[in-house]
Parts: sequence; C-alpha cells; structure tokens
Amino acid sequence: MDGREQSIKAQFDSLADSYGDVKEQNLYYYETLLSVIRKHTKEADSPLLEIGCGAGGILAAVSNVPGVGIDLSEKMVSMASKRYPEHNFQCQKLGSIRIDQRFKTVLLPDVLEYIDDLDSAFSNIRSLMDDEGRLILTTPNPGWLDILSLATRLGLKMRDEYSKPPPKQDVVRAAKRHGLRLESFSTELVFPKKLFGSGWLNDFLVKLPGARHLGVMMVFVFQPEPIQPGL
Repeated sequence: MDGREQSIKAQFDSLADSYGDVKEQNLYYYETLLSVIRKHTKEADSPLLEIGCGAGGILAAVSNVPGVGIDLSEKMVSMASKRYPEHNFQCQKLGSIRIDQRFKTVLLPDVLEYIDDLDSAFSNIRSLMDDEGRLILTTPNPGWLDILSLATRLGLKMRDEYSKPPPKQDVVRAAKRHGLRLESFSTELVFPKKLFGSGWLNDFLVKLPGARHLGVMMVFVFQPEPIQPGL
C-alpha cells in the first residue's frame, strides 16, 4: 500500500466512529445515492458485491441475501461486521481484491475518486463479475470540484483531502479497455441540498437537455462486452 492509499485508509479509519454524524449532515445526498442504487439493482436476490462498503448500510439496504462488502478501512469493516453479521465484510484494496466468487451485481459507490490506477481497478472488477453481470458506479462530477471545496471549507461537507474524481470519458475508456461497455449514464442532484421543492426541482432539471449532465453525482452502469461466438 503506497503513501496515498495509507492516508486514505487513515482518513476513513478516523471517520468510523463519527460516520453516522457525517451521513446525517449529508442525508439528502446519501438518500439519493441509495435511491439510485435501488433503481438499478431492483430486487437483488443473488449475492451483491459492494466495493467501498463503509459501515455496510447500502449493502444491507439493497441485498435480499447475504452479500460481500469490501473496504480499505479496517475500522469500517469491523463496524459493518458488527452491524450486519449476515453479510461477509472484508478488508481488501481495489486492484488486488481476491474472492472465490463471481457476482451478477457489483456496486462501486463513491470510490473511483480515490483510485489513481483506473486500469487496475477495472481489470480487478471485471474479474469479479459474472459474464451477464452489471457494475453500478457513482463518483462525483469533476465539474463540481470548486463548489465542493468551498462546501468543505464552510463545514457543509466532510473534510476530504484525497478525492480526485476522474472525467466521464476517462472512466468509460478505462472500463472499455477491460471488457466493460457503458449501458447508461446519468447525473443526479443538480441542486444537492434538501430545501422545500428541491426534490421536484432535481427531477425536473436532470431531464432538461442542457442540465442533465450537471448533477453533482455521476451514475454509470456497465455490462461485460458480449462474448463473440467461436471465441
């Protein structure tokens, strides 16, 4: 594990005890994140793999059967294991995850912004997916970086020194190099704070041609490239 990865691990270890407060402060965002994931997983009756599972809340909320959660933070994994013992939580690093199982659904919520080597990440993810599986990936929109930095300075967002969201085209190209094709792309939360009417406003704005890619959250759904007959 290199110095940056050690620093990211330390950041999330330090957040573990106050993670509930962090989520409460940004509840509208996390509620939207969970809604997006539910939309794409529907009723998950086969085991899910969540990479970047944190304290395990998303996996527990969307999986109807025991699933697997992976996180870099040992403290987060320990917390998740205590809260949701029906699931299997492990401390591993994306790029070198080893699991003797293939999954029809892989979740990668707000993790890619901490990954420097996209090729290693997507190669590892593809090796964990069923040939008919889906990868549901969210990451911040890099167009919001200045606003998010200001929100952090004002105490409106958790302090995060290591987030570097990649541009959409870099994500799509790296996934394609490792046999994953883009099924759908969207953004959420053009207006990311919950105020009166903000839910309706966001639903309206993301449907407008000029605003649909302006949300703070980018949502990608990937599927494996079809296997060519005879190969």
